[in-house]
Amino acid sequence: MAESKEIEIKWNAYSTERQSSVERSTFNRAIRKYVRGKKSRKLVIAGFDYYYESKDGYVGRHRHGSSSNELTTKARTSKRSTTIRAETNLMLEKSTSPLQVQEFFLELGFPKVLPIFKDCDIYFIKEGQFVVDVVWYRVTCGKAKVRDFIEVEVHEAPVKQSLAILNRWKKFLQAEFGITDADIVHESLYEIYSGKRYRMSARMSR
Repeated sequence: MAESKEIEIKWNAYSTERQSSVERSTFNRAIRKYVRGKKSRKLVIAGFDYYYESKDGYVGRHRHGSSSNELTTKARTSKRSTTIRAETNLMLEKSTSPLQVQEFFLELGFPKVLPIFKDCDIYFIKEGQFVVDVVWYRVTCGKAKVRDFIEVEVHEAPVKQSLAILNRWKKFLQAEFGITDADIVHESLYEIYSGKRYRMSARMSR
C-alpha cells in the first residue's frame, strides 16, 4: 500500500490547448455526469492552509476549515515531479485553534511564513476498491493573482494502480476540458507561493 505517500496530479484549470479556463460550473457538470451510477459524495469546503518553516527548510502545514483541522508534513521524492510525495498527516481536535498551533510551531522554531485560502469542490469517487478525490479549487494568497486548479488524488492504492488511475483521469480531463500534460503543475502550493522547494525525502525514493 502507498502508506505515507501522496499520489496525485495537479493541473492549472486553464487549457493551453483550447485557450480557455475550466469554470467551476463546467467542472461540476462534467463530474456529476461522470459519477452517475458510481458510488460518490461531494464536499464543498473553504478554509486556510497555514505554512510554518524552520531555518533548515523543514515545513509544516496546518489546514483549518469547517470540516478539517490537521497538521501535515510533506517532502519530495523526485526533483522533477510532485506526483508522488512523502506525506504524514496528524488529525487535531476541532477545539484546537490556529493560534495554539502557531504557538506550538514557534516553540519548535517554525515561524509562520505563508497563509493560503482555498475554496474547493471535492468529489470522492469509488474507483474499484480505491477512492479518488477529484477537486476544483480557487487559491487566494496575499497580493498574488487568484488561480484555479484541478487536482486528482488516489488514496490507499499501490503506486502502480494509482498511476494507472491517474492516467485514466488524464484522458478524461483532456476529452472534457482540453487539459493536457502541458497544464500539469509540478510544484506544490507552498512551492508556488513561497518560491522555495520542499526538501527531498530521506525515507523514500521514487
